[in-house]
Amino acid sequence: MAAVVCTGRILEAIGAVLSQKDLPDDLRKELSRYRDSQSGKKPGKIPFQTVQKLHERLEDGEKKQYLHELLEGSDVFFPPVEMPERAPTNVPITGQIHTLIPSLQD
Repeated sequence: MAAVVCTGRILEAIGAVLSQKDLPDDLRKELSRYRDSQSGKKPGKIPFQTVQKLHERLEDGEKKQYLHELLEGSDVFFPPVEMPERAPTNVPITGQIHTLIPSLQD
């Protein structure tokens, strides 16, 4: 799951969305947790999915807010990609194919 560094711009957006009266309770709890954890501390990380939910709620307002504007000044962190291990039965077959390729190109 990707994470975003929570900046002042994101915290302002969280405050604006939390002031909405028709905000679902589960989203209110989630956003409140990130707003409260950032008070006076160094920037933390917030899941990218939460930022997308935040952006959707901001779009409901009268002023158009683009996602890239909300993310300005933030860094997005992606989890490392784990490569699957090679199947031991396929290693000899792959070697045979690699030896055949040069003879097929002639």
